Amino acid sequence: MAKASPKKALKRPPLMKSADRLVLKQLLGVQIKRFRLQKGLSPLQFYSLSGIDTGNLRKYESGARMPSLPTIMIIAKALEMSHLVLLDVEFKMGEVA
Repeated sequence: MAKASPKKALKRPPLMKSADRLVLKQLLGVQIKRFRLQKGLSPLQFYSLSGIDTGNLRKYESGARMPSLPTIMIIAKALEMSHLVLLDVEFKMGEVA
């Protein structure tokens, strides 16, 4: 009986260029920080409302890390707003500043 050859995994192309991803992370981070400060919340106060520790909040606000969709929902709820408002950033792929 002949051995079946192992299947090679197809590698899909990235959905977004890394430069675009970086810009999007930074825009979202600015948005999160702006709304947090508008509410007059310190990072510790935000932690008590959301459960997101100050280290991760710092990474999100600086654009070092992209929050997942569930985390975005938690952030929006803590800021007493819709996630749609939080995600309302002006972004166009391929137009990296």
